[in-house]
Amino acid sequence: MSSSLEMPRGSPSKKQSSSIPISAEERNVVVEPLWEEALKRKLNGEEELLWEKMFDELKTFKEQNGHCNVSENDERNKSLGQWVKMQRYLYKKNALRSDRIQQLNSMEFSLDLHKHAWNQKFDELCAFKAQNGHCNVSRNDTRNKSL
Repeated sequence: MSSSLEMPRGSPSKKQSSSIPISAEERNVVVEPLWEEALKRKLNGEEELLWEKMFDELKTFKEQNGHCNVSENDERNKSLGQWVKMQRYLYKKNALRSDRIQQLNSMEFSLDLHKHAWNQKFDELCAFKAQNGHCNVSRNDTRNKSL
């Protein structure tokens, strides 16, 4: 018995190809990564088109509603709300491309809702101080309950 495996006589052999034969090792090193890269480019192209489509939907939403805070619970805009949530998630994970951040910022889209809310309250407090000369907001002050 030989130590290497051989194809039995009469059985079909490997398919003959008119291209230059390459070894399995060469195929793994050269061909498969190229195929994977081509597939990634195709998928990225489709993903790019989808992102642009959703961004256009967000622009339309803002024109109609005056803001970009789409809720994922809004039945009429559920997919847009989920997309908005994903953009914020990607931003927090530092995985949102800088060109997309710029596009979103150009429409005053808030990528960080907590930071946005904090800044809003801080601005209200600054306005209170400018009007009253201090930052000691009374709990009983009905005009400034949110502070």
